[in-house]
Amino acid sequence: MCSLWGDPHIQTYDGNTFNFPGICTYVLSMDCVSSSFWIYGMFSECGGGGRNGPSLSAMESLTIYYRAKNGNHTGIELQRGWVVNIGGSKLRIGEGMAAHHTNLAIQRTAEHLIVTLPNKIVIQWDGLHMGFLILPDDFPEDRTCGMCGRYNNDMSRDYYMKHGRTDITTNPLEFGNSWKYTNTYRPCYDVSPRDDVDPCDYFPERKSEGQVLCQQHLYQVPFTSCHDTVDPALYFQNCVRDWCGSEWRRSQKLPLCNALGAYATTCELKGVPISSWRSSDLCPIDEIKEITMEEGCPWNELEYDFELDPQE
Repeated sequence: MCSLWGDPHIQTYDGNTFNFPGICTYVLSMDCVSSSFWIYGMFSECGGGGRNGPSLSAMESLTIYYRAKNGNHTGIELQRGWVVNIGGSKLRIGEGMAAHHTNLAIQRTAEHLIVTLPNKIVIQWDGLHMGFLILPDDFPEDRTCGMCGRYNNDMSRDYYMKHGRTDITTNPLEFGNSWKYTNTYRPCYDVSPRDDVDPCDYFPERKSEGQVLCQQHLYQVPFTSCHDTVDPALYFQNCVRDWCGSEWRRSQKLPLCNALGAYATTCELKGVPISSWRSSDLCPIDEIKEITMEEGCPWNELEYDFELDPQE
């Protein structure tokens, strides 16, 4: 399982973790043997740079292409607000709905859009910033490449770069930069070490506040029920980091909610769901849904909004 959330905090299929504050479209994962699928993530500047702090980015959309055996391609883009872009037609998928686009199965839960490919790869998108790429248990090793890594149970061989395919780096920024997908409409620039700085160095007064807030929840019931399965340490570290640097919906504690949501989703996908962690005081689901829709595609750009009129 590969995960991306926050300022993007990335964990590869084999477990390597790194931060990558890029502003571009990147190849997250693809079939490097037969080119049967490609999954791209578009990262955009988001919620950083306040008071001369570092710029932050977040994943804005996920694009999925699948090539069938007859050579036909299918493509969709998962955008903010649970919007599915199919060839320029944008539809907001309502909660509980399921649909198909050629050979892609699409469904919407309370918090996620889930797309299943014919080869059983599952892509899960929260409609705001967080994505999970889940390979089936019988998926062959050494077939994937991209920012999610090689998937071969060898962390030392994760950082294969785009050009050459035999070039391995130990530098995650060099690795991520190699997988950028540029075009004439959206020029991209390499992420440099000065971009990957700890925002808590700029806002030390926020660090202690973030440490208390993130620990107060991640290390208490009900999250402790998953600690034996998913180590909360990295989520705590990134929770504090984003609390220091992010201005994105800060008054609504979105940096905290993003971290808690990422941990809860990871635990659920690992078979340990964390029940009833949201409350009227902590990341209420109705408020998160409202934020997600407001950050998504404007209503006047939609072909149809099934979230508002689920009966049609």
